[in-house]
Amino acid sequence: PNFLFAYVNLANAQFEFKLYDVAINNYKKALSINKKFIPAYSNLFGAFKKIRKYNGAVKCCDEIIKIDNENINAYLDKGDILMLLKKYKNAIEC
Repeated sequence: PNFLFAYVNLANAQFEFKLYDVAINNYKKALSINKKFIPAYSNLFGAFKKIRKYNGAVKCCDEIIKIDNENINAYLDKGDILMLLKKYKNAIEC
């Protein structure tokens, strides 16, 4: 069986309860099933941002951009994180 949506839904519930590390693991499990599932990357981004793992958040944005290079939110989110990392030139280029 394909547990993609089960992992994402479980992770979303864990995120709501602020169990970010556990949610991250389940988003990653979902992505191991479908590496192009943008909603899992978006939510994984949010979890990384909440726990201030900004490099992981940037990687999520990069993956979304690889899948859909017209995804404006991925560029905006990446720029925001790069600003938090004080990588101003990269943020502007983003």
